[in-house]
Amino acid sequence: MKTSSSLFKIIPILGLLLFSCTKEGLFKTSSDKIMGEWRFEKVTFKKDNAIFQKNLTDEYSDVELTFDKDYTFSEIDNSTGQSYLGSWNIDDDLDNSSINSKGEITYQEHLVGTKTDQSNGIVYLVNWQNLAVSKRKVTAIERKDDGTYTYVLKRP
Repeated sequence: MKTSSSLFKIIPILGLLLFSCTKEGLFKTSSDKIMGEWRFEKVTFKKDNAIFQKNLTDEYSDVELTFDKDYTFSEIDNSTGQSYLGSWNIDDDLDNSSINSKGEITYQEHLVGTKTDQSNGIVYLVNWQNLAVSKRKVTAIERKDDGTYTYVLKRP
């Protein structure tokens, strides 16, 4: 009888522990994982119809991105002092969804937003396609300048 009584006290506690996970706990979204500081590890650009891609990593080596919880971000080039402030959001792209081996729909994520050049007020669109975010790495592509940029970012 004493064992049954103890068991009934433990079950609710276990239930609370197992089923009270929040986004900050067990199930983190890409939006949760991207928050914080990032640096460009590798950047390439391939002009439309070009055979080879150009390595631009050195041009981005001093650029630091910070994604904040309020869905704002800052971009600072520590070598030139150029800075941008902006807003961001991660969307699921239903048009580029696919079915995985388990029969589940997987959505292609992309980061969209705007950034404003702090020196002249010009606003730029940000549209990172094929976004993949892990705890320590971000990969994405962006179509602009008549070609495709490929980004790989890491935590500093």
